Amino acid sequence: MSELAKKLIEENRRTKAKFLDLGRCGLTEVPAEVGELVWLESLSLADQWYEWGPGWESRLSSNAGASNRDLNDLNPLAGLSGLRSLHFRGTKVSDLRPLAGLASLQTLSVSAVRLSDLGPLAGLASLQVLA
Repeated sequence: MSELAKKLIEENRRTKAKFLDLGRCGLTEVPAEVGELVWLESLSLADQWYEWGPGWESRLSSNAGASNRDLNDLNPLAGLSGLRSLHFRGTKVSDLRPLAGLASLQTLSVSAVRLSDLGPLAGLASLQVLA
């Protein structure tokens, strides 16, 4: 895990902010510590993503590190039951099974990823996938 990611996770642990931007932290996997941030409602692992405001608005990561393009493991997110939006664009993520139990998940923002099977997310009735 990069020093930038460690710093951002520790800051979130201290403030208990509902949003965490880990985009551009050079991650290859979601740090296990993120799974402990049970108050998170929104998590970005992307350089850029879209959020709903008065309409869909483009957002850029405020971090200046390396892209998370080699990110491939979402397992630490499986216990974040309050997570409502998740963004991981331009990564190597292909296994969505860790997200299958996240009943609160409403927005999944992905692109340039190999998502051959959205089947694991079929039970998430209110999920909107932005690809």
